[in-house]
Amino acid sequence: MVGCDGEINTHTLVYNIWVSNFSGRTVDLNRLSEAVAEIERTGRGAMLALRGRRQVGKSRLVEEFCERSGRASVRFAAARRQEPNAALADFAETARSSDVPNAAAGEDRFSSWSQALESVTADADAPIVVVLDEFPWLIEMDESIEGLIQRSWDRVLSRRPVLLLLIGSDLVMMEALTTHDRPLFDRARPMHVAPLDPAAISDIVGLDAAGTFEAYAITGGFPNVALRWQLGESDVSFLTRELQDPLSALVVSGERSINAEFPDDAFARPVLNAIGYGEREFKSIAQRSGVGGSSLERALDQLLAKQVIVRERAYSTAASKVTAYRVADPYLRFWLRYIGRNLTMIERGAGPRVVDRVLADWTHWQGLAVEPTVREAVMRRVIRDDAVPEAAEVGRWWKRDNSVEVDIVIGDRAPVAHAINAIGSIKWHHTAPFDFAEASALHHARSVVPGTHPGTVTIAASKTPVETTGIDLVYRPADLLGADELGYDSP
Repeated sequence: MVGCDGEINTHTLVYNIWVSNFSGRTVDLNRLSEAVAEIERTGRGAMLALRGRRQVGKSRLVEEFCERSGRASVRFAAARRQEPNAALADFAETARSSDVPNAAAGEDRFSSWSQALESVTADADAPIVVVLDEFPWLIEMDESIEGLIQRSWDRVLSRRPVLLLLIGSDLVMMEALTTHDRPLFDRARPMHVAPLDPAAISDIVGLDAAGTFEAYAITGGFPNVALRWQLGESDVSFLTRELQDPLSALVVSGERSINAEFPDDAFARPVLNAIGYGEREFKSIAQRSGVGGSSLERALDQLLAKQVIVRERAYSTAASKVTAYRVADPYLRFWLRYIGRNLTMIERGAGPRVVDRVLADWTHWQGLAVEPTVREAVMRRVIRDDAVPEAAEVGRWWKRDNSVEVDIVIGDRAPVAHAINAIGSIKWHHTAPFDFAEASALHHARSVVPGTHPGTVTIAASKTPVETTGIDLVYRPADLLGADELGYDSP
């Protein structure tokens, strides 16, 4: 698109490039293609349970796969709190308007999901794709659906050339679908659709490696947020624009995700807000959220079960009860700290004031925001290079009074190591180098962390140059971006 000033609209350009390449989704597309190839080879059906966080692009992935493969498909999305009969009627309408031959021909509605699935696949003589999106919502409205699909699969569908895709954003429920005590065990194969990795985000935002990690800390690898980034744009420019638009994906996606996960909960939301603000320990979370005692424990358990937060324990060779909590997803971490508590101001047109608040804090917070992603990237790099002996687990270690904190601790096993074979420091200064004082602090930590030994490797992961000696491994952002090709789950 060319604007009135004759310049190319970079947002449209980035979007078109990403869509044409579908950057970062090659592994996911290949898994779906392999499932169809298996159907063609064996003549038998295949069922996949796709799980991933809301807004991560699961439905878009399946849509892209169907378009690229040319496979006929019925793609149905459930609505929350819909009546079961209404859902079946909607499925029939979706099937009739699909490109699957004779799907639901003459059917106004179905009496059961068994009948529905068997009817739309009855004339399949080549692989077709049947999608049940928002599958957890179907289970909410009709708990018998798992058993009905299992019976239909065993009796009919598994003998037909059909790829049945069950899609859901409730991670816990979707993981449970394939466990041994559920009807679809050993029938539906799990598939996790993760956010885009930092390397894919780099293709979208067009920044250097350091800028990419900072963009990842804002977007979390969510395509709908990242695709608003104009090519080569700074994080400050992006935030200045997006925070003034009440309808931008950066603003609205977090609220939609939280409302979907916790529509009626009185305690989980304030506890999540406290953790998102930056509180990590039980006592400080209680103070900021106003939720304490058993109510706080239940809220934390619920947030952990939903995989919205993670619980960290100081990692070393000594079992530790020192515990901290953080929001699992980078985008949601950013949203809770900066957008959620300013949402009313943004909606009332006071976006510029919110921008000032965010930018006053963002430079300071940036280092903490990128830390989990950088730590994971370091671990992937040392594994790829075999740079640390027996690197099996990575975490961090800190004293209860926070007088000593170590950003990277790599050991030989989890949850308690037998030996700590590497420790490291993550520094995200804008101009100051990683210097002698920071190297000295890291060497001091090596004498404090339980399980270190004379051969423990020291690591510096720094945005700026490392101007000191005595560090075994030095990683700059460019060394860590795209550290491997094995896929990347959001830390």
